[in-house]
Amino acid sequence: MTEYVKSIVTFIDILGFKKLLAELNADGSYVHSPDEIERILDEFQNITGYDGFIKLGSERVELSIMRFSDCLVRCARVTNAVDDHEWPGLRAAEILSIALMQFVLSGKGIFIRGGMTEGDIRIDAKKDKVEDSPITTSETRVFGPALVEAYELEHHKAVLPRIILEPAVIPQFKKDLSEQDTVNGFLNDRNDRTYIDYLHVSRWYYDQKRLIDSYPPALDSHRKMIVANLKKHTDERILAKYRWLAKYHNAFLDDPDEEWEKLPGVAREELRINLSDLGLKSQQ
Repeated sequence: MTEYVKSIVTFIDILGFKKLLAELNADGSYVHSPDEIERILDEFQNITGYDGFIKLGSERVELSIMRFSDCLVRCARVTNAVDDHEWPGLRAAEILSIALMQFVLSGKGIFIRGGMTEGDIRIDAKKDKVEDSPITTSETRVFGPALVEAYELEHHKAVLPRIILEPAVIPQFKKDLSEQDTVNGFLNDRNDRTYIDYLHVSRWYYDQKRLIDSYPPALDSHRKMIVANLKKHTDERILAKYRWLAKYHNAFLDDPDEEWEKLPGVAREELRINLSDLGLKSQQ
């Protein structure tokens, strides 16, 4: 019998996907065709893995990814581990991977929210032949306390476009991240929840990969997508989420630790989002 396995579990969905599906043109046709929706979901699915930049200490890492509609479940675990010494690198790698997913998707106009925890989960993939029939059925069952917790975090507590951590796992994640000498500022505690600080993570990653000249244009795409949504939406509940993103974006630009002056040709003010110019209040 397969038992529960310890995993890092993250439940993620796309912000505003329900509204995206329901938008209609004046003639009653869908604004977004099924092919366009499929392309969005493909982007969501494809940015998933690790690039090996953070040393995991072992090749015995299993990443399972399950997608249904606009939701994605990631389960990362160390297989056949005899102790916990391999988990710190995996925790850092999973934070990095999800942060880069957030940043890359945001430049394409796709903003996500979710919840991350660590605990017990079970994944069973089954394929059965129907008796006296050419039909074969396949099924993947995913369940466990960690999946429920990750879903609850995403559905009831994240609210804003961010990936929040379950409070009970935060001390261990912070401890492990602090022991990675190349990792700094991966988590943000400034608001009511601890969440993955994907702008700081992505800046760090571009710098380490010697791609820093490509970062300002990527950050400008982040700005443009937020502004486009602020102009597009009138629903106050939706606007509050994009105002939060604008505030997060601007706070990142104001961080003195980022040493913007070392980036030639970068005018921070041109990357800033001015809510007053958009006719919107700055407060959430």
